[in-house]
Amino acid sequence: MPNWATTTYTLTGKDARKVFNLIEGHFNDKNDNNHNWLGRVVEDLNNGECNVYARGWINDYDVEDDDCIKLHCETAWSECNEWREFLESKFEDLKIYYVTEECGLDVYITNDPDYPYMYLLDTDECCCDEYETEKEMLKAACAYIGKEEVGTREQVEEWCEKFNEKNEGKDKYIYIHEYTYIED
Repeated sequence: MPNWATTTYTLTGKDARKVFNLIEGHFNDKNDNNHNWLGRVVEDLNNGECNVYARGWINDYDVEDDDCIKLHCETAWSECNEWREFLESKFEDLKIYYVTEECGLDVYITNDPDYPYMYLLDTDECCCDEYETEKEMLKAACAYIGKEEVGTREQVEEWCEKFNEKNEGKDKYIYIHEYTYIED
């Protein structure tokens, strides 16, 4: 059984609406138990067959405009790159960006060069707070663990580790995460 990742796909370009129309047709078919499976759109474009890795589900979507549509998904372990690459190969003016996180395996990845929140703090109080800069994130981490000074990344990570050890069994914790940018 996989660890489920939270993945947001952002479909951009003139063909984004074409792909979304295929997805929406299935998404709204409540008689189909697999209506939100990522592979449905592959089947539509591939003579009824899904021969790419598409282990994921669309939970929700946002239509920002015809050239920008966001799919909020659950995917196995990470984003479904075969699915994404298949769709991009079928449409001339389609680019799909993703942001994926799977905290159990410490997977935080994006291919979006403009994604602003590259740093996360995961604590018992806030789940995950997002930060645009490492400096902002380190400052928040130090405030959470009661340090008045802000140290280097290595120092703060060490302080957080000691904080977690000290609070083991007390449901208090803090973890630092950083997205890895992957150019594709």
